[in-house]
Amino acid sequence: MIIRPAEKEDTEAAVALLHGKMNSKLSPERWRGIFDYDWNMPKPNYGYVAEADGRIVGYLGAVHSQRMLPQGVLNLTNMCAWYVEKEYRGSAGLLMMVRATADPDRHYTSMTSTSNPRTMAALRACGFASLDDYRWDWQRRSAGSEVLDVITDPADLMPHLQPHEARYMQDLLPYGVRPVLMRHPEGESFAIFSVTQKGADQPWWDVLYIRDAHEGFLTRFGQEIADALLPADNAVLSADARFCGGDPDDATRIKLPAPRFVKSKSLNGPELDHLYTELQLLSLKLD
Repeated sequence: MIIRPAEKEDTEAAVALLHGKMNSKLSPERWRGIFDYDWNMPKPNYGYVAEADGRIVGYLGAVHSQRMLPQGVLNLTNMCAWYVEKEYRGSAGLLMMVRATADPDRHYTSMTSTSNPRTMAALRACGFASLDDYRWDWQRRSAGSEVLDVITDPADLMPHLQPHEARYMQDLLPYGVRPVLMRHPEGESFAIFSVTQKGADQPWWDVLYIRDAHEGFLTRFGQEIADALLPADNAVLSADARFCGGDPDDATRIKLPAPRFVKSKSLNGPELDHLYTELQLLSLKLD
């Protein structure tokens, strides 16, 4: 068994494995997204593969990004698409994850882990810890807000964005994200949302990023945001706890099926967001 970094030339074999044996509901074209992305940022590898008898029998995706923030540069890697053929399971999956997350200067996340206890135990064995165990959900109480103004047009947003936020918006608009500036008499914030549909007809707005999360804009004004943005009474505004900066009084606390996981020597807060991840590349929904 050989465990090695994946190369661009491994794309089709890895895609065939993922589509054929991990999740056939995702088309090969969608699976190729975790290989073909290019945000003009350093890409140390294309994930890791397990190889037996010259054939790829396991794959672990790694989506890399580099954030130029006021406090410095963050090198982030979102781990995803972790699969090994049954007859080769055991140490191969763990070895891939250990080697793929060995750089102490990078910050690693796993945001869409299965709730399978074995998978969660394996992540913890590889050095991952819980980042968030629950989220907060809001539903609108009225159609619109009388005190919260929003700006959603990208051209109108640009003068209000910090340089790294402008980069986020420009890089990720092609993946369908929704950037929103929210202005309240007591403050303002900028957020990037994923807007999806759950079930037959339930619109779902997930917070992917919010400016200065620790200041608690969501905790203080989450209901006003829901009223301003949500298109229907059954729609949901949802945010992981680390984005809220506190416990809101007007939202429902929901335990996540599996924690958001992190492996980092220094980060465990809202800096670890949902941007530049498999969510965009594979068009996935958060749970």
